[in-house]
Amino acid sequence: MAQLPLVIEIPKRGATCAKGGEPLVAGEEYYSVLLEDPEKPGYLRQDFCLKCWQELQPKAFKSYWKARVPKQWKPPKKEESPFDRAFRILREDLQNPTPENLNEAFILSIFLSRKRRLLLRQEIVHEGEAAYLYEDPATEEILCIKKVEVSALKREEIQQALAKKFKG
Repeated sequence: MAQLPLVIEIPKRGATCAKGGEPLVAGEEYYSVLLEDPEKPGYLRQDFCLKCWQELQPKAFKSYWKARVPKQWKPPKKEESPFDRAFRILREDLQNPTPENLNEAFILSIFLSRKRRLLLRQEIVHEGEAAYLYEDPATEEILCIKKVEVSALKREEIQQALAKKFKG
């Protein structure tokens, strides 16, 4: 019996501290926490300013990371760069989570992480499956990428499929 692909929706950063209500401003460091949603399958995200974080018990949280609010937003470029194309393909693969697309997404996430276009925030285990939480530092979007055993990948097929997507 084939397992369903691991897909987890992670909400974007909130505009204010979940505890104190202060706005999270450009350049400020903050902590993000993932909590299981009691009402539906999935996760809730809470963000805390450093002051409020110090008042909490971080070890009580299963998954958390530290980040910084971007200083400024850059408008999109007219011509798509190879990194922008890789992000676009990654998002398309995650929206259509077939096993082949999830393998491609895993490879693209490693590529973008090595180029420092994605930041690895946390490794989690969800329903017995390992996954990585990556953050796009430009948009603060969190992407959940299922961990794949690299030795089990059909590298040549993935390379050909990605090359075709990059060209087309």
